[in-house]
Amino acid sequence: MIETRPKKTQERALLIGLEKKGVSKWDLHDSLEELRELANSAGAEVVDTVTQKLPKPTAPYYIGRGKAESIKESCQDQRGKIYSRARFSIERN
Repeated sequence: MIETRPKKTQERALLIGLEKKGVSKWDLHDSLEELRELANSAGAEVVDTVTQKLPKPTAPYYIGRGKAESIKESCQDQRGKIYSRARFSIERN
């Protein structure tokens, strides 16, 4: 039989975490591992994990501008679609 449907491409994910004040490296690692499992469960292939240490998230990138530019260049070099997801923590007052 000839397959007539186009092949569905697997989404690729780049996980981004921010090590900020009040968040230990272990908590960040655990959060990124949970996010990795969620991405895998959703059918995405996690291609890399990037972290950055900053006192607080920055606008508009969440991470620093230089790190964001570096990620952009890396994604363009791979000539594929990489869907970036940032792990945001919800702060309650």
